[in-house]
Amino acid sequence: MSSANAWLLDVGDGRQVAIGQRELIQIMDAQDSFEVPLAPAHMREIIFWQKRAVPVMQLPVRLGDVPARAIFSLW
Repeated sequence: MSSANAWLLDVGDGRQVAIGQRELIQIMDAQDSFEVPLAPAHMREIIFWQKRAVPVMQLPVRLGDVPARAIFSLW
């Protein structure tokens, strides 16, 4: 039987997600993010990484745990 290495992240409401060790590219310090008008509520921000725009998913919004406005009022 094979095994897999992953990090379990608690996303609230008793749910966890697993990030596979082979899927992780880089751990970064907090980055400046930029709001994207008219984007879906869970994908309203981007960061720039290696000269590319990368969407930032707000997992609590995507899972319906937190209203979209509550996330943005925290920053």
